Amino acid sequence: MDIEAVPERGPATGPAAGERAVPVEWAVVESDVGPLFLAATGRGLVQVGFHADAARRERMPDRLAARLGAEPVERASGLLAEPIRRLGRYFAGDPDELDLPLDWSLTGGFNRQVLRELAIGVPYGTVVGYGELARRVGQPGAAQAVGAAMGSNPLPVVVPCHRVVESDGGLGGFGGGLETKRRLLALEGCCRRRCSEGCGADGLCSDGHRSGGRHSQRRRSEGRRSEDRRRRRGRSHQVGRLAHSRR
Repeated sequence: MDIEAVPERGPATGPAAGERAVPVEWAVVESDVGPLFLAATGRGLVQVGFHADAARRERMPDRLAARLGAEPVERASGLLAEPIRRLGRYFAGDPDELDLPLDWSLTGGFNRQVLRELAIGVPYGTVVGYGELARRVGQPGAAQAVGAAMGSNPLPVVVPCHRVVESDGGLGGFGGGLETKRRLLALEGCCRRRCSEGCGADGLCSDGHRSGGRHSQRRRSEGRRSEDRRRRRGRSHQVGRLAHSRR
């Protein structure tokens, strides 16, 4: 994850005195979880928004302009060309990380700290608990604050707040809706809903394993045991036939 350094002065509310507004470009692209609003500055991708239907996409550029102090321009072939290409590959099932330059201007303080740790430390196809993420940033009692940081994430999917779940395997919350969270986790190969193979969790397996992990190992072990039983039965049958022939 290419994390662009941005001066730490809290979430953006427009340029500081004497600063020039950063050019901003935006576009709406279709995805497996519905239309996404994307925006980028010269520093990197600055916003990803879910459910960007016609009504919402009319409001999103104005809200972004108010926060960044620059009028966004609708354009998909400039600053957004690479993010759009990489997101297309992601939704096509490419397991590579969405390694993109990011502009963190829309978040700050503790929220930014947690989101940076999430971006770097929770790879594709894995999950982490709210409490564990709090521990990683040195605030072991701040699980609820981590949840609030996930809710304020301006860069979902790319900064993967869908990978943060409850410690008992429940999905937890998600700004894009729980069905969107399930779809993203399923796309990455994580177990979803109640597992048919006995992990006992409504949202994810309690250890956040990928569906190709422990369950596949279990299936391979069961397959080996079945093969051993077949071989033993075969040997017993051969011994029986040999004894019968000698009579």
